[in-house]
Amino acid sequence: MTRNNNIITRDIRVGKNAAEEDTELLFECFVDSSALHEAMDVNSNASIISGRTGSGKSAIIQYINRRERTSFLSPVDMAMTHISNSDVLRFLNDIGADLNLFFQAIWKHVLLVEYIRLKYRITDEKNSTGWFNGIWQTFNTDRSKARALAYLEKYAGNLWVTIDENVKQLTESYEGRIQAELGIDVSKFATKAGYGANLSQQNKTEYIARVRKIMNADQLQDLSKVISLLADGSSSAMNNHYILIDHLDERWVDEGIKYKLINSLVEALPKFRPIRNLKIVVALRTDVIERSIQENEDSAFQREKFRDKLIGIEWNEKSLKELIDKRIGLTFRRKYSPQRQVLFDDLFTQKVKGQSPFDYILDRTLLRPRDLISFTNECLETADQKYAISPSDIQNAELRYSQYRYEALLDEWRVPFPSLSLIMELLRGKEHAFRLGEFTDHEIDNTALEIIARKKPYLNSLSRSATALCDNPSPHARSLFKRTLASVLYRVGAIGLKLSPDEPVIYAHRNRPIVSAAEIDEETGVRVVKMLYAYLRINEKGKKPKPALQPERG
Repeated sequence: MTRNNNIITRDIRVGKNAAEEDTELLFECFVDSSALHEAMDVNSNASIISGRTGSGKSAIIQYINRRERTSFLSPVDMAMTHISNSDVLRFLNDIGADLNLFFQAIWKHVLLVEYIRLKYRITDEKNSTGWFNGIWQTFNTDRSKARALAYLEKYAGNLWVTIDENVKQLTESYEGRIQAELGIDVSKFATKAGYGANLSQQNKTEYIARVRKIMNADQLQDLSKVISLLADGSSSAMNNHYILIDHLDERWVDEGIKYKLINSLVEALPKFRPIRNLKIVVALRTDVIERSIQENEDSAFQREKFRDKLIGIEWNEKSLKELIDKRIGLTFRRKYSPQRQVLFDDLFTQKVKGQSPFDYILDRTLLRPRDLISFTNECLETADQKYAISPSDIQNAELRYSQYRYEALLDEWRVPFPSLSLIMELLRGKEHAFRLGEFTDHEIDNTALEIIARKKPYLNSLSRSATALCDNPSPHARSLFKRTLASVLYRVGAIGLKLSPDEPVIYAHRNRPIVSAAEIDEETGVRVVKMLYAYLRINEKGKKPKPALQPERG
C-alpha cells in the first residue's frame, strides 16, 4: 500500500446508480462473471438475468450490447401502451378473457421480426421484400413450410418498419377481428366504469367463448412454423445474434396487464431455442419476478417456470474489491496522473471499530455493486480536501448512506409489498439481534391496523394476515402475522433469520432468497442487516445478544 498524494475533492465519484448513466466506468472497469458467460452462451437455456436492483443486470446487458451483434429492446419503445389503451383488450380483460395467447403472439411476432432484421440486416422495404422473395424461392416447394411462408408473406413488406409500428399493426388486426366476431361496439363500454364488469355472467361467458375463436392457438402455430423455417440451417457455430430486453421494471404499460405481459414473454422464450445462433436475454429484477408469480393463480407452477430460465448474479468480497479498485484507480488516473495507481487501500488506511475499512463497508451492503459504489461516493464527499478517508469520515458518511439505502429498499419492493415501510419501522431502535417473539402485542396490532387502513391495500400474504388479525385478534392470528412480516422483511433483505439454535443466521442476499412463514416461529432469531443500522438507530452496544444468536456478518 502506498500513500495517496492526491487531494480528495467533492467532485470525485466512482460511479452512478444506473448502468445506463455510467457507461465510461462500466466498460473500462467491468468485472467478468459467470452470469455474463451464461447469458452469452447460446447453448444455455437460461436467459433471464435475475437480481436485485443495483446487482448488475443492466451492466451485463450493456456489456453484451457493446461487444456482440445485438438488437436492444426496451418495452417503452414498443408501443405496448397501445395494448393497455385498447378499448377492445381492456374490455376483454375486464370480463375475464384469457389474453395469454394473444400476448404470446405479440412477443413471438416482435422477437421474430427483430431477429430477421438483425440477421439479414433489413433496413428498408426493398430489403424486406427482397429477403422474403429469397426465402420463398428456397422453400416454396416444401409443403411443410406453406404456413410459415404464408405468414411471412403477410408481413414481408413491414419487416423494416419500427417495432412499435409492428405492435400497433398486429394489435389493430386483432381488434378488428374481435369487434366483428362480437358484433358489438366495444368502445361504448369505455365511457362506463369497469367496462364490461357489469355485464351478466351469461353475457361474459358468451363473449369469452366467441373471442376464443379469434385468440386461439392458430397464430402461435403459424409463428412456430416460422421459427422452424428460420431454424433450418442455423447453427451455434455460426455468428451469434442476441436480442436484449431491459427496463421491464419501469412504467411501460398499465399495471393491470404488465405482469401478464411479462409472464407471456417468459412462456414465449423457450420457443426460440431451435434457432441455434440466437440468444434472447432478458433482465428482470427479483421483485418484478415475485409480483409476476403472485399475479398467477398457480404460483407453484409459475415459480418453476421462472426458475428454469434464471441466471443469478452473485458477487463476493473478492469480485467487489476488484470492482472498487478498478473504479477508484481509473477515476484518480483521469483526474491526476495517468502513471500513478491509486487503489481502495490507499484512500482507506485506518481500521473502523476493529475492522478493515473494506470489511466494514462491505458488511453494510447487500453484496451489490450499487451499494458499494454509493457508500464509497459518500465517503469521498465527506473527506473533501483530505488525502485519506478517516474512520470518522466513514461513520459520518454512513448516516446518509444508510438512509438512502433504506429509501431504495422501499422503492425496490414498493409494488409487491406496498406496506413495507410500516413493518420496517418495527425495527427502529431495536437491538441488532432479538427473537421474533419480542415484538409486543401492541406493536403488532397497531401495525396490522395501519396496513388494512390504507385506501387500497394490495392483496398479498401480509395484508391477508393483517386482516385476519384485525378481524380476530387471537394469539394464533397474531403469531401468523408476525411470522408473515418476518418472512417479508427477510425476503426484501432487511433482516437475517436464525431458524434454529444449531443453524447459522441466513440472509436473502447470501443464502436462500425466500423463507416461508411456515418455517418461522416465535423463537426464530432476527438479525437486522448492518446496512440499516445507522438510519434505524439499531442498538449495537446494549444488552448482549442471547447465546442462540451468534454475531454474523450481514
